Amino acid sequence: MMSIWAATAVATFNLICVGTQHTDTVFHKKNRSFNYTFRLDLDQGIYCQDDCRTIHAISAVLPTRIRLKDVHVDTAAMTVLDTISIDRGTGEYHGSYTYISTTVRDAMEVTQSTGHCERADFTGFPRIENKF
Repeated sequence: MMSIWAATAVATFNLICVGTQHTDTVFHKKNRSFNYTFRLDLDQGIYCQDDCRTIHAISAVLPTRIRLKDVHVDTAAMTVLDTISIDRGTGEYHGSYTYISTTVRDAMEVTQSTGHCERADFTGFPRIENKF
């Protein structure tokens, strides 16, 4: 069986990802569907999401997985873990966001997202005007 991203010379493409997001806080639980569009350039190691107001560095491009985001922040005031990865063989999407405050009582949020991504034609990156 050939991967949906089998060895190809094209390293620029869009991913259309749909799925479900589950969020838990101390006070409530919420489920919602999501529909994200990512624009990727694997050669340059960059991507943007939806309206592409910001271009981000891709965390890792591995043979079986693209890890778009892998953020770990641990300070005296908070812990934040934020990850997004896509399986290159199946298109499976997994996102995880955890925020825990160590200074504000009951300030906690955990979000898990699962879904599926399909490759689409690359629509390019917008021109971003930097102020400096």
